[in-house]
Amino acid sequence: MPEGPEIRRMVDDIERTVGATEARSVFFSFDRFKPFERALSGRRVGAIQARGKAVLVFFAARGDDGLWCVYSHNQLYGQWRIGRADHEPATGRQLRFAILGDTRAARLYSASDIRVVQPDALSEIPYLARLGPDPLNDDTVDNVVLDCLLDDKRFAGRALGGLLLDQHFIAGIGNYLRSEILFEAGLHPARKPRSLTEDERAGLIEAVQMLIKRAYRLKGITNDPERAERLKKQGKHFGARRHMVFGRGGQACTTCGGPIDNTPVASRRLYLCPNCQPACCRLARRRAKRQHALVDKREHEIGRQACGYETREHPETVPPGQAEAHQHDGEGGRGSGKRNDLERHHADTEHDTGQADQARGYALNEHRQARTHQPIDTPRPGR
Repeated sequence: MPEGPEIRRMVDDIERTVGATEARSVFFSFDRFKPFERALSGRRVGAIQARGKAVLVFFAARGDDGLWCVYSHNQLYGQWRIGRADHEPATGRQLRFAILGDTRAARLYSASDIRVVQPDALSEIPYLARLGPDPLNDDTVDNVVLDCLLDDKRFAGRALGGLLLDQHFIAGIGNYLRSEILFEAGLHPARKPRSLTEDERAGLIEAVQMLIKRAYRLKGITNDPERAERLKKQGKHFGARRHMVFGRGGQACTTCGGPIDNTPVASRRLYLCPNCQPACCRLARRRAKRQHALVDKREHEIGRQACGYETREHPETVPPGQAEAHQHDGEGGRGSGKRNDLERHHADTEHDTGQADQARGYALNEHRQARTHQPIDTPRPGR
């Protein structure tokens, strides 16, 4: 199903083709709309708008007959095609609605959800009546509006993996945008709005606003524009450079290098990086600790080299720097237990390792004392 950015680009094409021109003729395939063929033919085509995944075509008033609007929703199989007015394209699809100008025409195939209403009755169409805020087509939908949605009791307790597909929540998001938004925000699909920190909320809102508009501007590309351009120069086809995670199951994550997973969520395939999108805040903190452990290990190696110590080959001895890294990598109390055991082992063997080991111990203690007075900023989820 086309998503919001694709519908908006289609609306742009329709507007360039028949917008602000006189409709020489109008066609409907459904019998109930046949009377409107004559009523709308010869009228000027007014505004053409996208609302989420719906298209609205307005026809100007004529005489005592006021404005009319043709509403359509592509659903799974609907498709608009632009072409010559005097030549219908060869296709096995069934024509549902067409606007023919003097030379060009816009034709809608296969869609079944079509209505002809006056503008004040648009709010009675079920899809439009329940449609959530539309960041792409409504300039009034700012970050404050989206932030309030996260506190709405209808949405706060629902998992983001299913919630982002709900057009009552935010209009225009479909399957590929869902995966890309969650990856950009660093959020697992099982997370719920009420569990998010302030930074995570801000990251999610920023990802929604940025990626919907980027996909519209770049014809469906959600990948970082510089990365997409670099891949294009390397000869990668459009599908290989289009997304960060969607459609890339088993391939390397562009951020951490780990494999991207493909899992069904809300009956649709969803792509994510398990490393960059931990399932809960606790795992996010553990990931940050692992990153700090790598920094600590590098700093410790520098300290050991400064005092002239080199690791001795010993089948049972693990340098304290590695013991500290084991503490960060472990889960629950297991890591701290390993560290205590290793430190007790080193304490037992320190008397036999000579003056070089004593110097190493003094340097390590000084390094730890200095590090306790240096705050480390926790990396924010997302990129």
